[in-house]
Amino acid sequence: MGAETSHLDYTPDPGPNDNNNNDNGNERPRENVNNADAGGSNAKQSWIYYSRPGDRAPPTSLPSWHPKYYNVEDIVNSDMDTMVDVTDKELEPATAISSNIGRKIAVVRHAESMNEAFPRWYSYCVSNDHYTAKDLNHPATLPNRSKGLASYNVDPPITQIAKHASRILGEALAKETSIKWDNVVSAPELASAQTAAAIAFSTTGDKAFINIDETLYDFSHGKIDFMTPMELMKYDITVKSKPMKTREEGESSVLRVLSEFEKVQRQYTGNLIVVVGPTAFDAVVHRLIGRERGKMRKRPIIPQLACVILEKGPESWKLSSKQVLPFRINSSASILFDPISYYSK
Repeated sequence: MGAETSHLDYTPDPGPNDNNNNDNGNERPRENVNNADAGGSNAKQSWIYYSRPGDRAPPTSLPSWHPKYYNVEDIVNSDMDTMVDVTDKELEPATAISSNIGRKIAVVRHAESMNEAFPRWYSYCVSNDHYTAKDLNHPATLPNRSKGLASYNVDPPITQIAKHASRILGEALAKETSIKWDNVVSAPELASAQTAAAIAFSTTGDKAFINIDETLYDFSHGKIDFMTPMELMKYDITVKSKPMKTREEGESSVLRVLSEFEKVQRQYTGNLIVVVGPTAFDAVVHRLIGRERGKMRKRPIIPQLACVILEKGPESWKLSSKQVLPFRINSSASILFDPISYYSK
């Protein structure tokens, strides 16, 4: 190092053939190196810092540097301007894992869709690519989609009553449980997105946003051309993260949902509300608190807006002592949902 430099110098790591290292190969940082004679009036100091695992940080009076990390999915699916900086997440200490004990996740089945309430609604309400509501419980309008109105036949909206019911559930999650909910994550189906947006309006401080993850797609619905974030804005739904498109079917899709749900738990901090379709709901709850199943057997009937609040224990998930009352409405009025049935006997 030159004697005249007075700024912070980062010395590169020695190569494999460099024999000037100490015995254990982990040279300690050298600090406060005088570059002039001791006691000289113009004495200057330089700092040498080897950035290696285990080294202590450079002095607080000098600027520090560490690399930035980005999600691979963001790099692939997003513009550079929209990439999410996750440096803080990557550098979290291992002790943060223990802080997850007591964490809550509310798994919610989406509200009643038009296909469930009115099985023939599309042929009744759509003619010549024009939609007309025929019931007060029908949506007043249907915004255009990139694939045309025919997409609503396989990816329907929720009913007007269902939208109101979703807000009631959101209020119950916020007030009756006394739990602070930090994020609302939704499957990409329109019914799930609308349900999640209505719940988020009542439960989180970030009322205008939900997170959509296409990997939580309910495979029982068949192939769907999901609405884009721009199209969802026509429903007053604003998406934080870009969806990731996935197109699996069958048993591999069951494993995919379970695997991706594990990633959702790690990606989002705090207490989560996750809104999914009935088959994904059943698969997730079975994985977290139920008995293991090698193959997908006939699932129990999951009524609209079924909600289970799970709590992280030291070793596994369990039912939280804070649950909301069941919500029975329309076609699900006679269905009793009991999450206790998921426990192994």
